[in-house]
Amino acid sequence: MFLLGAQLADAELVKRSDEDSSGSVASKDDSVDCDCDAEDEDEGPWSGSVSLGVSASVGEDEVATVSADLNAAYDARPHHLDIGLTGFYSIENGENNANRQYGQIEYRYYLRDQLYGYVSTSAERNLQQSLRFRSATTVGPGYQFLDRNRPHARIVKKDSASIQMGAGYQYQRLSTVGEREVDQNFVLQATGTYSLT
Repeated sequence: MFLLGAQLADAELVKRSDEDSSGSVASKDDSVDCDCDAEDEDEGPWSGSVSLGVSASVGEDEVATVSADLNAAYDARPHHLDIGLTGFYSIENGENNANRQYGQIEYRYYLRDQLYGYVSTSAERNLQQSLRFRSATTVGPGYQFLDRNRPHARIVKKDSASIQMGAGYQYQRLSTVGEREVDQNFVLQATGTYSLT
């Protein structure tokens, strides 16, 4: 009887030990949770786009065109930088009828959330308008009245709009048949921009 009682007692202790062990495992499983936002990655301050277009048509007029655009932006407030390059070239019936290149760099420093100071420089060449070269540099204040981020949107993820006014210097060289003209001017410039990305 004593031996049987001891065996029953040992069996009960083993059973309780198993229950405690399974309970501790269950408590560990209950403490596990998932951070679903961990998969989101920072896209970084740089963004940009590149596009290239080529077209040709044959018929009464034979036209071939080539266009290219490059845009890049760096946004790490209070610093913001925009770079844009574009070019367009066209030939119609064997003659060049469009030849334009344009580039611009603009730097902004945000003094507040929406108020900023900027410096912008641009260069342009348009042979169809007898413009051999034009450059302009302006500085001044600006105000960004729209800045929306829509990360869950399917098409437009971000849109922004601003208005700015600046003063600066412009140099241009014109060239026509038998004539060449150079202009240097002080300029006042007011611009408004709206962009979608």
